Amino acid sequence: MMTSRCTVRACATCAAKERKPFVLPKVKKTVCVSTSNDIFRNLALEHWFYKNLKFDEHHHKLMLWVNGPCVVIGRHQNPWTECNVPWLAANKTHLARRNSGGGTVYHDGGNLNLTFFTPNEHYHRRSNLQFISDTIYQDFGLRMDINKREDLAVRGYKVSGTAAKLARHCAYHHCTLLVAADKQNLRSALQPSDWNITTNATQSIKSNIRNLRDECADITVDGLVHSLARGYLNWNNTNANSDQITDSLQTVAPSETHFPGLETFYNEYKSWQWTFGKTPKFSASKTFKHHEVSFELAIQVEEGLISDVDVKVPNGYPDYQIVRQLQDTQAIVGQKYDVELISRLGKVFQETLQVSSQHLDSAVV
Repeated sequence: MMTSRCTVRACATCAAKERKPFVLPKVKKTVCVSTSNDIFRNLALEHWFYKNLKFDEHHHKLMLWVNGPCVVIGRHQNPWTECNVPWLAANKTHLARRNSGGGTVYHDGGNLNLTFFTPNEHYHRRSNLQFISDTIYQDFGLRMDINKREDLAVRGYKVSGTAAKLARHCAYHHCTLLVAADKQNLRSALQPSDWNITTNATQSIKSNIRNLRDECADITVDGLVHSLARGYLNWNNTNANSDQITDSLQTVAPSETHFPGLETFYNEYKSWQWTFGKTPKFSASKTFKHHEVSFELAIQVEEGLISDVDVKVPNGYPDYQIVRQLQDTQAIVGQKYDVELISRLGKVFQETLQVSSQHLDSAVV
């Protein structure tokens, strides 16, 4: 597929620093394109391949998938520091935790995801990224660079996030391509909580991002699916004919019927226990001010559940009844730290302080 050429030129400095290319052995390669836009089903399908297929020196696989609006955090991350959880709930945007490490990404219909499955000894992240870069340059004329963090970038703007999972039997490397994502929703979704959170969870590194269509109007998600699928099947296999390529390209619906056991993975990925319960323990605090007096509410969270609550009241605060009411928030210990509880707790705290203010005003009169 050839289209009009785009004008971004390769960075000579980056090109000079390129590592020696990895030589992909000649193996059977297949491409799977998921028909689902459900992030949980696609993660389940990816995990199903990882658990059930045998990837060896004779078999590699590429999975291509597109999701509806969602935020995907890394296995060891805290969603409350990575994204705006209340905004996601209010805007029908799913929150998912994947099985690999790395940072947080936003997906929607303008974002293409790729997963490269190989045996462990053939795992080579930079080679995969170089394949993507070379294919897009060949078919669309857009040059991309691989930065020091092994992300794809155009003129310094990040256009792809990347992560991996390695096991003894196989490995996978997955990455995103920002094609025409809704950048306003991306920014809103990735705005973290207004609570002060202390955690040892993996933190995402913020980057300036750009859509590929901002650089080349010819690029579409569908066009990239076609281009990358054919490019992958021809990768180090220049003698492949059209029939072989067609036979190796599969369109699949992630379902229990086609992939026995997939529903178990799907239900796990969609569960509160996986998304929030796997969050490393953290503390969250917020200061409430009323009439220049500051009160701090501090919460400890372990496995997604509130383990301790502390209310810090200024020394000598005169209304002991209100102090006792605020300290009664210990009753929430053991409950889920979620959007509903946080909202309710903030309202109760503010209303209690308002009552306290009225009591003090009456005492002065």
